[in-house]
Amino acid sequence: MKYAIVESGGKQYKAVEGSTIEVDRLNMEAGDKHDFDSVLLVSHDGSVVVGTPTISGAKVAATVVKEFKGPKVIIYKYHSSKRYRLKKGHRQWYTRLQIEAIEGVKTTPKKKAEKAEEPKAEAKPKEKAAPKAEKPVEEKVEAPAESGPSTRKKVSSLDLNKRSVDAMEAADVNTVSQLLKLLAEGDKAVLDLEGIGPKGLGEIKTVLKDAGYDLP
Repeated sequence: MKYAIVESGGKQYKAVEGSTIEVDRLNMEAGDKHDFDSVLLVSHDGSVVVGTPTISGAKVAATVVKEFKGPKVIIYKYHSSKRYRLKKGHRQWYTRLQIEAIEGVKTTPKKKAEKAEEPKAEAKPKEKAAPKAEKPVEEKVEAPAESGPSTRKKVSSLDLNKRSVDAMEAADVNTVSQLLKLLAEGDKAVLDLEGIGPKGLGEIKTVLKDAGYDLP
């Protein structure tokens, strides 16, 4: 694609060959020829020529398509202290031009560098890996399953009142195994726990028996 940046009426526009641009009104009729002499930049297939500030001898040839008014812009003015209100509408005139050619400057399209094909190195034959020694299969000896209910259960899972459970957990008695060891020390060891009385001790023994545990 070949395009140029041109200046007209103090504004800059991008002019692409074969396309149209709209500039501030030039007071010309449809079919008239117009040349943009102030060309700031020309680009063609990656090659760019930049002016200082304009490119000497370069111009953009265009043909007027039509002159037309743009959309209406509404302006309001209001002064509350003076009770002044004003509403105005304005439509700006524009000229549409067809870009015919960008002349007077030579641009050389950049060539893509051709990469020389490097000869591929011959693949070396893969050496066969030595067979791996088979590891002896270790026989896993399963531990004998516990008979009866598990002593690893939490005391909180037993059907005990919350006060007794809180008292045991406060004394770091969290599992049935720890509770059975405490009972093996005698009833006094359990009654010494703050929050467990004779009624609570009897409940603990009853619940353990009903759950299938052998009391010491």
